[in-house]
Amino acid sequence: MKFLYMTIMVAGLAACGEGGPDTAASPSAAAQAPAAGTSDRRPVALVNAVRRAAGRAPIRRNARLDRAAQIHANDMARNSFFAHTGSDGSKLKDRVNRTGYGWCFLAENIAEGYPSRQAAITGWKGSPGHYRNMVNPKAEEFGIAAVGGYQVMVLGAGSC
Repeated sequence: MKFLYMTIMVAGLAACGEGGPDTAASPSAAAQAPAAGTSDRRPVALVNAVRRAAGRAPIRRNARLDRAAQIHANDMARNSFFAHTGSDGSKLKDRVNRTGYGWCFLAENIAEGYPSRQAAITGWKGSPGHYRNMVNPKAEEFGIAAVGGYQVMVLGAGSC
């Protein structure tokens, strides 16, 4: 049986720049997860449980950040690549700006090979860089999407 190895990369982007550590993990299987929707409360509950355990305030889903995550997940799945830079050269801030979300803080977690958004969140929890993004005190909102085994989470704040 061929094992699917997964690479997770993380980039935090604030008004002054972007950066973050790269890490790797190995999920058990890959599958296409259902499309994200702000009515799905499971990701909100999981992310806020991680934040609560770290003593952070809860955050909420944002439809525009969901859209930015969906744009990148679609792009990676359609073009068979895995990176924070889009196939068109776009960076996180470019994709978020296209949605009309006004921001002063952004961060992005991506994953490949997890069977669901929930599994990706659990994986990110175990990765220091991704965990830091999820519990960043600047984050107020997030969006999440999954397409064909590609998972994308975009965290943001509209005012800092």
